[in-house]
Amino acid sequence: MNLSRHCWLFIVPSIAGTTSAEIVASPPSTLLPAGTASLKLSITVHPAKNNVEVVECRWGPTNSSFKELPHTMNGVNATTAETMLVIPAPTATLLVFVRCDGDVNVIELGYRALPDVDRQPFPRIGNLWGSSNFYDKPIEYAADRVDMWMGADWNSTQASQLRQANPWTVILTSINACEGPDGLPEEYYLHNITRPPNTKGRLCSWPGAYRLDMTNPEVQQYQARQMYNLVLYGGTEGHAQFSAITMHFDGIFVDNVFLTQSWAKHDIFGNPFYPDTTGTGKPDDPKVFDRLWRAGVAAELLKFRELMPHALMSGHAMDITDPLISSIFNAISIGFSVPDMIEGLKTVEDGEQEYANWMELPEHTPRITMIESAVRLQLGYGYGFDKQLEKMGQPGYIPTATFDFARTEYKYMRFGFGFTLVRDGFFTHELGDSWHGQDWRYDEEDFVLGLPKDIAHVVPVPSPPSPPPSPAVDLRSEAGHVWFGPGDSGVATIDTVDVPPGALSANKITITLLNNPSNDHVDLQHDGITLTAAQRYTLTFWAKSSVVIPGPIELNTRLDHDPWSGLGLNMPQRLSTKWAQYNATFTSPLTSNESRVSFYLGVQQNVTIWIGSVILAGVPPLPPRVLRRDYDCGVVIWNADKVKHTISLGPGFQRIPGTQAPLHQYIVDDDSNAFAPISGNWTKQTFEHGYSMSSPQMESDFPPYWHHFEVGAHTARQGAQAQFDLQIPQSDLYNISLWWPAASSLQPQWSPTMNVHFSCPGASRNTTSVNLQVRGDEWELVATDVQLSSGCVLLLECVDTGLCIADAVLIESKSRYNDNAQVVQSVDVTSMDSIVLSRIGAGGSCLN
Repeated sequence: MNLSRHCWLFIVPSIAGTTSAEIVASPPSTLLPAGTASLKLSITVHPAKNNVEVVECRWGPTNSSFKELPHTMNGVNATTAETMLVIPAPTATLLVFVRCDGDVNVIELGYRALPDVDRQPFPRIGNLWGSSNFYDKPIEYAADRVDMWMGADWNSTQASQLRQANPWTVILTSINACEGPDGLPEEYYLHNITRPPNTKGRLCSWPGAYRLDMTNPEVQQYQARQMYNLVLYGGTEGHAQFSAITMHFDGIFVDNVFLTQSWAKHDIFGNPFYPDTTGTGKPDDPKVFDRLWRAGVAAELLKFRELMPHALMSGHAMDITDPLISSIFNAISIGFSVPDMIEGLKTVEDGEQEYANWMELPEHTPRITMIESAVRLQLGYGYGFDKQLEKMGQPGYIPTATFDFARTEYKYMRFGFGFTLVRDGFFTHELGDSWHGQDWRYDEEDFVLGLPKDIAHVVPVPSPPSPPPSPAVDLRSEAGHVWFGPGDSGVATIDTVDVPPGALSANKITITLLNNPSNDHVDLQHDGITLTAAQRYTLTFWAKSSVVIPGPIELNTRLDHDPWSGLGLNMPQRLSTKWAQYNATFTSPLTSNESRVSFYLGVQQNVTIWIGSVILAGVPPLPPRVLRRDYDCGVVIWNADKVKHTISLGPGFQRIPGTQAPLHQYIVDDDSNAFAPISGNWTKQTFEHGYSMSSPQMESDFPPYWHHFEVGAHTARQGAQAQFDLQIPQSDLYNISLWWPAASSLQPQWSPTMNVHFSCPGASRNTTSVNLQVRGDEWELVATDVQLSSGCVLLLECVDTGLCIADAVLIESKSRYNDNAQVVQSVDVTSMDSIVLSRIGAGGSCLN
């Protein structure tokens, strides 16, 4: 007996002693829209059996002999038979085994209807690549914690149990659109014109993963088959199991949907990378390479979508405004945006627009976009890739306490949670792109909001008085400095002939050689620019290029000295070959008169780029962005403004129950006005290893890792004193902790005794001390349940030899954020934060 496993046409091969038969099912095994109750199945047999006017086909739920199959199909003619199938609830897959004309060959099919996601109450909780974190826990626990599993490895039995415990469960398998593991045919990989032994000449894009050659039709078909077979048979990421049809996945998550590839100029080890898909030993032409690459990725995705027209498809690294993407995908998992908005690397307007586009533009429904809320970037990307993070607690790696603080810095989670709930997306909070899928749970996730009563609306709040916009910085006549990377070459001149409108001259940069092509290897810099914290700016310039270049240049603002911290602008911009004006708006997170405006131009060699008429101008702030959305069981307030707002609610609300988040949890950094030297020579220094503030979303593969907190740390010698104003918002009991870097090679020269005092108006001093030569890169608790009020300060005193470090202070109140207390008409929501409130008296499904 031969059980066919062919995924495209279900062709049954010939068997010795029998006539070969080709059996085609329409539709083939596939997922069906939510609510599908029946399906017409058509079977076609080629060639027709001799002397048979009407083909006889039978089917059943198990692999039985022809006579034992219980259901007879309706014969239409000599080659075609039909039947209507009854589709069960989404928790079950309908298996169909078909035989025709007594043939010994059998075809196996599977069909399952998707869950009706649009009826699911909120919040909707997701998890990306984290199912393994739940394997040692009861299945009911996993079902309670997560609604949508993306990149999950659950088997069919576990999936069925999850759906029985949580009928809203959605499970997506996963694949990388353009990467694969070791062990595939060598011609499947993208190769370099150079062949570093440690990468076999491939593009290593993640530890243990290699870029595939998506210009190769065999690779396109291989990837499409993998996608289909994963949904059909199950398996782990990128690896189908091929044992039996289970169809327990609702679709697939596709990582790294890169529609161009020429931008990848080096691998993760820093090796220069020049793709050679023709085997000539010469670099591919970037424009031709990108055209073929896009066509290859498109072929892969479109073939899967043809076979699974209703499968749920989500992914990473996609532009929904691209018609190809909007025609294929239901959704995206939006990473980076939440910490980027909080830390000023992305405007709130841009973050909201991206989310709105993904909830409105995809042609396929349901639109299951997930917001990957994440911890502060320094903690999420400052301790390496997942392989390094797995060494948690070992010397030189992330301390266990710091990983736990990343989980419990609640404001980052709440901002992402509120951002998610102003629309209809799924929510997760995790470490970041460096390590996904943590089993983290928060009070807000346990409160059932029900369904929304309306769309989110803007809450009118007073705009704080703002100073007039900063005067424009006119760079139209200034020649910027051009920096070329090591081994790169080119020439920068001032062009007074070919200039843009309104300019006397233009910077003309001719790039002749890029030893390691990368945007920031050609940097047109304007230094000494003054930027003001919270000020909104528009950078306006004219530009053109001598040829059509394959990728965008990048616009960037940062400090013009170590630690090169980003100052709000990091945006790609494509150029035309004709003069055109461009604008970029950003908000600076810091105040500095040592700022740099950069145009990163290292897109390709043998190109000339003109930049002129550069003006940086302060612009008026936008109205405060505070949104409210009412639900059956409560309300969500999302404050995306940089200041605290008091929100009028009306009667009938109270805080949700909870025990986790302090009512007040915040950090006072030495880079703020709260820090003040008292005596001695306090000097600001950088203590950073394994992370770059200028590339805040890039992991490093080079431990040991240590960091000052945020922007630098102050140091002083014996006898020096300094203080932090703790900025206590209300009298309460507080826990106070200090941070200093775990700079292992430097710590022996640091002070073994730094005294810490707490001084409050009318109160005596409380004193303790810390040893700076040990631990570090974690919060050192220096006071527990100490009574503090407005006006209290923390004093540091250097009483021993060696350097003292003043870096950052963590303040956490004993009072809780979610304490089930009734709210009286209004509630305070701090900057870049949100709150969920319960609707008093809401009955029925609102009984949380």
